[in-house]
Parts: sequence; structure tokens; C-alpha cells
Amino acid sequence: MLLWGCAMVLLGVVGAQNLPDNILNEPDWGFQSYLDADFEIPCNNSDLVVVTNNFIVWELPNGHMLDAGTDKYVLKNYNNVAQMHLQVKNVQESDAGVYLCHVYNDFTKTQKRGKLLRGLNLGGHKFREPFEEYRYNLMVGGLAALALFVPLVTICLVYKFRYQTDQDRHEKHQARKGAFVHQRNWEANKKDAEMSAVNGGGKGQDNPVYVNEMGEEVNTRL
Repeated sequence: MLLWGCAMVLLGVVGAQNLPDNILNEPDWGFQSYLDADFEIPCNNSDLVVVTNNFIVWELPNGHMLDAGTDKYVLKNYNNVAQMHLQVKNVQESDAGVYLCHVYNDFTKTQKRGKLLRGLNLGGHKFREPFEEYRYNLMVGGLAALALFVPLVTICLVYKFRYQTDQDRHEKHQARKGAFVHQRNWEANKKDAEMSAVNGGGKGQDNPVYVNEMGEEVNTRL
């Protein structure tokens, strides 16, 4: 019964890990992309409308300020706004995070208008096929179950074979002793019946051998 209960707890944990929906959803200022594909993050929303001749400087999740494009990051102009879009090449899980776009009045960067938060895959990346998401969740759930399986089973076994008190040991000893006495009496009675049959059904001068509770054989005569 105890092991059954432990198994049910374990299955509950695995089931919780296999929910198909992402627990953390993308915020309003976040974007989701596929892995192994390029994705462009725009720097513009109703909180801070970027206008012509503004200049954008991007800050990566690791805090690095991106002054120029690289093989990984491409800065693109849009509607006469320099570097308004940030293209992330070949998106990987490590690219998930919060990007900042700092908005300046012009390329001289002498006056800053503000900054915007841009999130990428904060709630998880997109899946091209529905089965991919379930496979991913199954993998996560399997790893979680494996991490919990050993300590959970250990706890169950420790509880099952917990430390025995003196009373527990005494009761088990008495039970074994009673079984031993019963077995000896049964064997003695069987032997006496066989001897009676060999002797032609004796007159019952001897009582069957009796084993008392102390384990001592008692043989009396009438």
C-alpha cells in the first residue's frame, strides 16, 4: 500500500511536468521564434514611438552594447531610423532573454529619448510541429521523474523497513516461537499415531509427546 502511494505521487509529478502549455507566457513586449531560424526584433511600440532620424542602440541580454553588426546580430534600418531592427541569426535556446533598445534623438547620441524592453522566447520557443512540443515536455518530465525517483523510493523503503522497537522485536519473537511449538506438537502427534498403528492400535498408555510454551518436550504416562 505504501509503495503504491509513492508510485501515485511520482506519476502526479511526471504528469505535471508534461503539461503541453508553457507555464511562463510571453509578455506583451516579447516575441517567439523558431529555433535554427533568423528572427527580427523591432524597436517600436505605443509607449515610445520611434520617429524619423532617431538612432537606436541595442543592448543584449548579457549586458553587452551592440555598436555594430556581427555574424550573429544584424542591425537594420527601417523608415529612416538607423538600426531600428535587430536580426538574430540562427536563433538558439541560449538567445532567449530580454533585449533593450535605447532610443536617441539622432546618431550623435547626445540626447536619449528612452528605452524599450524586447523579449525573445521568454516563455519558450515556437514548435514547427505539435508533436515536437509534446516530445519536449515528455523529455523534461522524464528527467524530472528520474531526479525524484531515487530519493522518493529511498524514503518509501526507509519508512517500510523503519527502525524496530523492543516491543516490535518481542512480538515477532513470540510469533515465531508459537509457530515452532505448533509445528513440534503436530510432528509429535503424527509420530504417535504412526507408532500406534504399528503396534496394532495400542491401549493408549502413553500420552502423545507435548511441547510446552517454553519449547520443552513433556511425555507423561497415564
